[in-house]
Amino acid sequence: MAHSLVVIAVVSLTCIALSLSLYEHYDPKADLCVLVTVPGLCLTASMAAIFAKRVFHSARVLTSVTLECIWTMCFVIFNLILSLYSSGVGTDITGTRTHIPFLMVKICCWSLTGLMAAYSSLIIFLSVLTALTVDKDVWFRDITGSPSPFPVVICLHSVKLWLVSIRKAPSGVKSAQEHPPHCLPGCTCEEKIPPSSPSTALPPLGLLSDPPRGILANAFGVVPGVRVPTALERHNSIFVGLQV
Repeated sequence: MAHSLVVIAVVSLTCIALSLSLYEHYDPKADLCVLVTVPGLCLTASMAAIFAKRVFHSARVLTSVTLECIWTMCFVIFNLILSLYSSGVGTDITGTRTHIPFLMVKICCWSLTGLMAAYSSLIIFLSVLTALTVDKDVWFRDITGSPSPFPVVICLHSVKLWLVSIRKAPSGVKSAQEHPPHCLPGCTCEEKIPPSSPSTALPPLGLLSDPPRGILANAFGVVPGVRVPTALERHNSIFVGLQV
């Protein structure tokens, strides 16, 4: 995610530099203010998102997934307005020497809009996918955390299991095959007795299994001082070192 923000910051800085280089040709000067203000705010927000964790170590809300979705979605709207506004700037200039820099400014504005739209769509899509499959509290996770709050492989596997469960159609033949005869090969008896299932079966383990809330609530009372891992932490490996 940080690499995408770096590209957005570079494009914003390029747009500002090109606009300032054409200062004498803007009439009115308000056009220059618009073409500099919006990319400047986009540059500031991108740099703040990159260095927020290094500057504010304890303020996790500044790097949360929710805040990232909000500010990127807002800047998509602002950059779209900027791109439409830049299309009408410099249309009365006929000189090729000056027309090409104005064209480059428009290209930078539309490129910035496309990058912001792609980045915002990716963040929102991954957040929704993670919230539906793995971690409902992904909106409060640290987007710069390690491991990433978006376990793509686990999410895709959960979606695959969900699609497989939908395609399975109930059938009497299949249910009969799930309980094979409780007889050895070569038996000639007419009545086959199916095996009895154990009364206390363990719950199935998998990517989609979540312990009940009652178990989590009782865990704190049984073992004091032990924190129950979150939905995201249960899918990650934990390193345990023993000193001898």
